[in-house]
Amino acid sequence: MIYTKEIQSQRLILRKALIKDAESLYNNWDSDIEMHKYVGYELHTSIENTKKLINKWISEYENRRLTWVIEIKENNEVIGVISASSNELDNKITEVGFSIGTKYQGNGYATEALKVIIRYLILECKLDIVKGGCYSTNVKSARTMLKAGMKEVVNTDKEIRYFEIRKEDLTRKYVRVMDGIKSNAGGFEYKLDEINYSDNWNPNETEPDKMGGFNFGSEDKILRWLHRGDTMYDVIIPEDTEVVLCNEEKGVWRANKIIVTNPRQITDELVIELYKKTTLSNKVLAQCLQTLLWKNRLEISKYIIRDRVNKENVDEFIKEFEDYNKKTEIFNYDELGQDSKTIYDMLIESCI
Repeated sequence: MIYTKEIQSQRLILRKALIKDAESLYNNWDSDIEMHKYVGYELHTSIENTKKLINKWISEYENRRLTWVIEIKENNEVIGVISASSNELDNKITEVGFSIGTKYQGNGYATEALKVIIRYLILECKLDIVKGGCYSTNVKSARTMLKAGMKEVVNTDKEIRYFEIRKEDLTRKYVRVMDGIKSNAGGFEYKLDEINYSDNWNPNETEPDKMGGFNFGSEDKILRWLHRGDTMYDVIIPEDTEVVLCNEEKGVWRANKIIVTNPRQITDELVIELYKKTTLSNKVLAQCLQTLLWKNRLEISKYIIRDRVNKENVDEFIKEFEDYNKKTEIFNYDELGQDSKTIYDMLIESCI
């Protein structure tokens, strides 16, 4: 059951609003001109306006109203509000919104509140996706969502930035592939088991080169990127890291700081293990048939065809393999290398 449950964090109590909160909420939040630039509520000019708003929330709590006031444990001041939309709950999706009074901003309260609400919605309420959004000019809210573990979803809308966190993000294992300890892109030399900081980080950019930071993948999709090196590392995301989801289909993230640990050589046995865990689509797997060849893993490409390709999906594999390998607008079999020809012939034979 999803309801506005009281939740406590290290410094905060998140709970249902009460009429007794009116004075504190009005002074710290509802009458705050600067804060109201970005919230959907009208600026209140008297405490009576705030009482009406609280009464409205109270009357709607039984109808899946998900609005928490944010109270500081130390002094019992109510400093803001965090809420979740009930519009898509039946689809196991919600969108969160939050705001903190200006004089209490900069202390990490919004991030702390958002983290515990996300865990409640996903782990206890069993939702699949928690979304968020803000105006591009609202840099503080964007940073809060990133620090709370939400990933920015790259989009072409210049006025709005979108973020989300999925159920699997709370348990996903992140990894990175490179040669030894040095990046193949730019030659950055990573420090093992320490936080590596990027000198170039522009999360508002949509092009990876301009965005900067460190790229990494997830264990269930790293098969697509094994040609990038000979060693795979686990990636740990430090607290308050800003993370952007760049390509969900291929599993690509970027962040301003990461820890790399647990290096291991990429052997054929490891590649098979990663294949068995993969959630890549047939389209991306067709690309893997070629990228694996770049590391002389012909037998593994053959294994994937025998295991995954059938008469129902073979046309999809052939089309993507052709598109990925063509050097002009028209696919030319004669331009393929010998191993690529072997894989292509095997795909064609799967049609028969």
